[in-house]
Amino acid sequence: MSYPDFPGSLILFEVDVVATGETEWATRIYVSGIYSGPTDVVATESYELDWRMDDRRLLESGSAALALSSGERIRQDWTSIITPALDSDRIPAIFERFPQEGELVSASISPFEINGRSMGYEWEGTVRKQGEQGYGDGK
Repeated sequence: MSYPDFPGSLILFEVDVVATGETEWATRIYVSGIYSGPTDVVATESYELDWRMDDRRLLESGSAALALSSGERIRQDWTSIITPALDSDRIPAIFERFPQEGELVSASISPFEINGRSMGYEWEGTVRKQGEQGYGDGK
């Protein structure tokens, strides 16, 4: 994850996500890197993703505006490689159905609720194929 306004900042994430139900996931995140920007982030705005398939991997690029308590905004950019954990050489069914042209995601995210070492938020988004007006909403 990079911050164009703070070129010395670069944060790396290693993330494991496991579905624990139809609409819930358990997530473990390992964070490393350097961040020299402001620490008074209160919300995320203009959250957008671009997903594309590359063989057995999902390539993600995204950006968002982080709102600060002062009212200022800073930009956040990232790229990710999403690889399913498999016990076999079979491609997951979701990857087999993924549109060749890729998908775009736009989401609105509620202000963060921070309580000690916990943070919560809600999000609502739209996923659409590249080049289409839109299909499907996600929560």
